[in-house]
Parts: sequence; structure tokens; C-alpha cells
Amino acid sequence: MYPIIVRTLVQLTVSLLLGQAAKYGFNIPSAELTVVVTVVIGTAYVALAHYIEQNWPALGKWLTSLGLTSAQPSYAKPVKARPRYVGR
Repeated sequence: MYPIIVRTLVQLTVSLLLGQAAKYGFNIPSAELTVVVTVVIGTAYVALAHYIEQNWPALGKWLTSLGLTSAQPSYAKPVKARPRYVGR
């Protein structure tokens, strides 16, 4: 569970910092626009970090978790339950 929390917090923090930097760097006037820019920049960062992690694992792990964990999440297909027949 620790790697998942670390990776999520790092990505959210980087998104927030990049969004705030864009707000001040580009002089974005409204809070609503700042939120949109933060989400767009954050999404781009996460997509780029995961692409890099696929091609250069060492660099990608650093980008997604700042080196705090080396674990990479794995996603398993859900197991379908067999239907239970009640009756005869």
C-alpha cells in the first residue's frame, strides 16, 4: 500500500506545483482557470512519467515516486465469480 500512496502523493504534489508555477509564470487571473491548467499539466506529467517508466524504468520510477519507493504497481484482471444455482 505504501508505494501506491507515495506515487499518488508525488504525482498530485508535482501537478500542484507545476500548476502554481504556470499561474504565476503566465499570470493566469482566475482561480477556475488555475484549476483547469493544474489538471491539464498534471495529466500531461503523469502520462509522460508513465511513458518514461515504460521505456526507461529507472528514470520513470524516480519521476513517479521521487525515489521514495522502487515498487511499480501491477494490475491483475478481476476474477469472475461462477454463478451459484439455488434450487434443485
